Amino acid sequence: MEKFKRGGKEMRMLVTQDCNYNCVMCHGEGLQEEKEATLSPDDFAFIFRVGKERLGMDTTTLTGGEPLFRKDIVEIAKNLHEEGAKITLTTNGRLLTRRMEVGKYLDRINVSVHTMNEEKYEDLVQVKNSFHSAMHNLRAFRQAYPEVSIVLNTTCIRGFNSEPDDFKSLVEFAKSIRASIKLIELFPPDRTDVVSLEEVTTILTALGFVPTETELRKRKLSDGQTTVSLTRIFCAEAVNSGDPAAFCNQQNDVFISPDGFAKPCRSDSMEVDLNSALRSRNEDEMERLIKHAFAETGRRCVYDRNNLSEMEAPETLTEKYGERAYVLEKLEAYRGVDAEEDVMRLDVVQFVKDHENCFDRSLSTGHVTGSALVVDPGFNQTLLTHHMKLDRWFQFGGHSDGDWNTLRVAMREALEESGLKSLRPYSGNIFSIDVHPIPERGDEPEHKHYDVRFLLIGDPREPSTTSSESKELRWVNLDDAARLNPSDAMRRMVEKAKRLK
Repeated sequence: MEKFKRGGKEMRMLVTQDCNYNCVMCHGEGLQEEKEATLSPDDFAFIFRVGKERLGMDTTTLTGGEPLFRKDIVEIAKNLHEEGAKITLTTNGRLLTRRMEVGKYLDRINVSVHTMNEEKYEDLVQVKNSFHSAMHNLRAFRQAYPEVSIVLNTTCIRGFNSEPDDFKSLVEFAKSIRASIKLIELFPPDRTDVVSLEEVTTILTALGFVPTETELRKRKLSDGQTTVSLTRIFCAEAVNSGDPAAFCNQQNDVFISPDGFAKPCRSDSMEVDLNSALRSRNEDEMERLIKHAFAETGRRCVYDRNNLSEMEAPETLTEKYGERAYVLEKLEAYRGVDAEEDVMRLDVVQFVKDHENCFDRSLSTGHVTGSALVVDPGFNQTLLTHHMKLDRWFQFGGHSDGDWNTLRVAMREALEESGLKSLRPYSGNIFSIDVHPIPERGDEPEHKHYDVRFLLIGDPREPSTTSSESKELRWVNLDDAARLNPSDAMRRMVEKAKRLK
């Protein structure tokens, strides 16, 4: 229990994926696939009770989607409150007056307010006439609940809300409702639209703010009335720690999805199924599953080469296949878009199970490789490389060289071959699979590449760098990619990417 108390860990309850906004930078708390909201208010209360009584976790966050979209959100909050939960609600505020009673059970609300400019606000959330209603609701909530802490969450974006007047107007609104502010730095820090926390500190200092204290992941400033916290997202702090996997395992929270799964990492598809323990109300089994989910935090960290492989992993696959369980779990969760791809998926599964050294290029019959289709945030373009030796256009990719984390391999190869520092995974799930022969070359016999592919998001505005393996890099429309490389494998990826628009 002491580990959880000291680390300040909590289970964040993702109560719904539904939302009344369509924010262009929404990460959906890491859930890319659709999940049905099957958990009841009593289910959430049971999960929290076990976490509190057995593991000492007394805080929780209700998040989404937009949590207020759930008609039973008041009951969810009430049940958690009766179990002794200190509750934070994340919201955009637009539905706040419809669920005003929820405030009776909250300690804090975190409200997404990225700008006080009406036009910019509505362009960002893609909902007309939303700005004034959201601001009105926040004023009404403050009047109804003067003791509840209100925090305005603002992601700093260069060219959008990065001028001194942007911060000044935000501070003025915060004062009017007695709220504090949390300013969040974009990640990764090499993005072209990043506003560094150092730059924000300079602006706030000019507005009369002075440093007050520093906590894990945040520093605070105040002008005597309003407190502003400067923070980076969790993965950024993990990277800065020098040991991302260990940092994550010691500090990170676990997300409870609306269909009863515990998710240790936003960027990975691995989940722990809580439903059996929920149905039986078996507290011992629920405790074991919660501990297991927290043990998984950091283990698959895509930003950490020296991963926590010694930690406990899902029993069945790991006991049998060790580190190969990582890719086997992803392969078992994936389904091909057609019969041909699904046959290849089964081929990769069998190959991985049959060969302990499947990630080593020294395996002469073949090896598991990692690839990445890099697309722009709007899913309109992809960045291709013109391969020097093969004289063809391809996505990025290469050998695993012993690394069992195929997503990390894909990220590494894409970074090395493109130079794009803004790359981030669309999700931790497999995007496509292809098995293809590699012809004999020199002393190397003909063999197969069992290629596991992921979708990465990159910024076309960022300068790219051609590697020694490439003649040229080119951003092209998705349809043009299929013409430059008319293979079935490229066609599958292009068609899937287009459906994400």
